[in-house]
Amino acid sequence: MNSKKRNNSKNKNELSVYLDPKFVPADLQKFCKDLKQNQLDEKSFLKKSNEINVFLTNFDLDKLQMNFFLLLIGKRLYNFCDTGNYNLKIYGGDELQKSNIILGWELEKYKFQKFKTVTTKEITKSLNLIPKDIKNKKEAYFFIRDLINSPANILGPNEIYHAAKEHLNDDYVCKKITGKKLEKTFPLISVVGAGASKKNKPIFASFISKTKKKRKIFIIGKGVSFDTGGLNLKTGVGMSLMKKDMLAKISTAIADCGGNIVEIYHQRMFYDIPAKLAKIDAVVDTRGQAHATEIITALQNKDFQVDVIEEPS
Repeated sequence: MNSKKRNNSKNKNELSVYLDPKFVPADLQKFCKDLKQNQLDEKSFLKKSNEINVFLTNFDLDKLQMNFFLLLIGKRLYNFCDTGNYNLKIYGGDELQKSNIILGWELEKYKFQKFKTVTTKEITKSLNLIPKDIKNKKEAYFFIRDLINSPANILGPNEIYHAAKEHLNDDYVCKKITGKKLEKTFPLISVVGAGASKKNKPIFASFISKTKKKRKIFIIGKGVSFDTGGLNLKTGVGMSLMKKDMLAKISTAIADCGGNIVEIYHQRMFYDIPAKLAKIDAVVDTRGQAHATEIITALQNKDFQVDVIEEPS
């Protein structure tokens, strides 16, 4: 018995996204004529047989806005497409982060089902050739979303620490400071959590990569595992008076004196020092020596140590 070769071409789904009108095929250009500038509607999507065309040639946004828009397009496409495997092709927009479309598609798959007795079956929609960095971002995003969605009665500081330790595997050296040592080393963190129950006392955790890297990434969280859910309990005026953040205190002091901040930067990426010892360099335009002295005095009154860096003009 001779077996007949199966033709899989009918099961192949083509997903084409056009960011530049010059790449739109001649027989499809008529669909771009009625698109309104910077508007996405049903006319932007053309679906026929196993082929989907998306026209984004009518958008005139800056690079940052467009990159974020591509992320939203990916999420929209995931919900628009039926089940199946799709071969994604993006035409034009070489200056953009086109992989954001793939990232948006993958992030839209997220579901929080940790405490459900009956889970929802995952819909079988997929794109061909997902880059490794997108997979890593998706994994990190889902991990953080699971933590955020977990109720505070089962997710305290220790649970957050152990979840991070498990997620990072053996690639990092994990350390934590608690109790009297925390009170001595980071007194403000200790005081903030003084009212917590014994099992939910605050901790200071550090995760140091075992592999030496040229650049270092620092993520500093305030360690709150229970919040008001985003309720604004202050009036607009009250919110504007919140100046506890160090950088906010610096910028406010300079602004109150009429100084113009040209640039603020730091060198935290290059030193293994505690975060509380971070140094900030600020380039400020002044009206002269007297004005510069006024700004320095204002910063010193805010308990900042100020060193003037003289540079030739």
